[in-house]
Amino acid sequence: MRKILAKLISSFIPVRKWRYKTRAFIMGDFIPLFIIKARYRRKIKELKSKQIINIAFFIWENQKWNGDALYKKFMTDKRFNPKAYILHNNLDTKADEDNLEFFKQRDYNSVNATDNNLSRYEFDIIFYQQAWFVLSDTSLSPAKMSKYALCLYYHYAISDTTVFPNIWKSCEYFFQSIYAYFVFNEEIRKQSLENAIATGHPKLDIYSSPVKTSIWKTKKFKIIYAPHHSFEKGSLEWATFCWNGYEILELAQKNQQSTEWIFKPHPSFKRHALLAKIMTEQEIDEYFSSWVKVGQIYDMGDYFDMFRTSDMLITDCGSFLTEYLPTENPVLHLLNSDKQIFSRLERRSSEHYYKIHNLQELNQMFDTLVRKKRDSLRPERLKDIKNIFSSGFNATDNIYKYVKSLAKENK
Repeated sequence: MRKILAKLISSFIPVRKWRYKTRAFIMGDFIPLFIIKARYRRKIKELKSKQIINIAFFIWENQKWNGDALYKKFMTDKRFNPKAYILHNNLDTKADEDNLEFFKQRDYNSVNATDNNLSRYEFDIIFYQQAWFVLSDTSLSPAKMSKYALCLYYHYAISDTTVFPNIWKSCEYFFQSIYAYFVFNEEIRKQSLENAIATGHPKLDIYSSPVKTSIWKTKKFKIIYAPHHSFEKGSLEWATFCWNGYEILELAQKNQQSTEWIFKPHPSFKRHALLAKIMTEQEIDEYFSSWVKVGQIYDMGDYFDMFRTSDMLITDCGSFLTEYLPTENPVLHLLNSDKQIFSRLERRSSEHYYKIHNLQELNQMFDTLVRKKRDSLRPERLKDIKNIFSSGFNATDNIYKYVKSLAKENK
């Protein structure tokens, strides 16, 4: 239909160059986005007249769940009815079961939608967890779901990762077709599309509340090791496991008398280690079993109390660089090179972490921080915290007020 319309309209343009440009313009995203925005305008009118507004959190991985504070905020308002919709994870056959159990244990109002058939449900507002899974199932995309709901988004991680063109280019249409997406600060908003709104990130709001639980078992020096999954060329290439994974396990084994460890791999670590042929399935199982003997393995989404009750983080994962900073604790930031791509926010957050490029640096800084208890960069990190989080931890309230303003009832 669009092709016929493009040919018809452009046929009236005499100049060939402009005729082709007009045809390309019509065949592009302009008309679909125009339709999507018209749907959103209609939906906002509907919201203003509704007594109960159904909010859906679309979830593919519990490990990346970051909407607890926002979900609970909506629960306090009788006009909103929030639910967690557990969708099919097409990358991990066991993930659906784990996700359902995660939300069941925490008494969420959750929906088993792992068949991805959402036509039988009614929702007015959708919060997407991540853009990646929508690429593989376009029936769940904002372009399609805008027929039924206002589509909103905040990234599961905290960064301005639009600096990664190879990854984010594939998601460009997702962001264009979202009604609004919420970013960490005004600086990131200026780099983003016009539908971006600076609110802070709700996953950090936990830092304004007291610690509820601790899964640590001793009073020893508590260390988290969190390796990333990006082994393949052309990916983020953050993963450093090849040159330090077994050595860090050995550090844990050698220092059991004075340290306690939690191994927290990225949820995609096993799959990508296999794909990149870093380890065989048997070697992965043996490696994980070794961590069970020396400490704990934690691979669920509610990990901030674990962060806040730890003493140090060892990681090559970019999203943790900002998330861990408010703990005030040191980080051994594992790097393949100083030329790795990190967002501006990640670079600012990690400026006064200890940069580790090789095993000699790893052992030296481990000795300095763990055995000698010398954290020379701590004063500078405290300044970073003050500067980066100058607006406080109030993203939940900001997003809630924004949604509430959209749905303000007609008098």
